[in-house]
This record gives sequence, C-alpha cells and structure tokens, in this order.
Amino acid sequence: MIYNGYAFFNFISEISQCLEVVASTGAAVHSEAPLTTLTPGEVVMVYCSEFKEWDRGIVLQVTEDRVSIKSADYGSIFTESIQNTRAMPEEAAKLPLRAVQICLEGEPTK
Repeated sequence: MIYNGYAFFNFISEISQCLEVVASTGAAVHSEAPLTTLTPGEVVMVYCSEFKEWDRGIVLQVTEDRVSIKSADYGSIFTESIQNTRAMPEEAAKLPLRAVQICLEGEPTK
C-alpha cells in the first residue's frame, strides 16, 4: 500500500499513540505481581530487559522460569523471565496489534 503524506502522518501518529499507551500502562502494572501461570497464545504485558521498556506480547513457549514472547507491536521474538510478565490492562488490550505477519505470494511459508 502506498501512503500519501497525510495518511502516512496519521499512521505514524497512531503508532506513537499506541506506544505511549503501552508505556504508560506498563509503568502502571510494574508494581503488580507477576503472572504465575502462562499458556501459549496468551497476550500479556512483558518488560523487555534488553530494551528496558514494556511491550505487549504473545506467549509462544513457557519453561520453568522463562517465557518466549512474540512482540505484538514489533514482531520480534525474545525470551524473558516469567517475573517480567503482567496481566494485560484493558486499556492496552483495546489497541490493535501493530505487528502483522505477512507472506509474499509465491514465497514458501515457514
């Protein structure tokens, strides 16, 4: 899709607003207790220690004390301590996921 200048500005503005909400809700849940049980497919708030910021993530895999997460806003996959997970606040859950997986026509899927 090709964006004209106005549409592209609105798109960037929407992303900025989304990330501001995620950051503020992440700061709000920081003092809450970490989640004790996680299941693959669950959407959670997770503190990404590499980037030192809160993110919305989809649980991919859970081990004894670590969780593999796919960022709902960036699409990256990372592993964090379960201690860095929190329940998804309603305000952040209402936002659309920003990372969208695509496949180009003719390209094999993984």
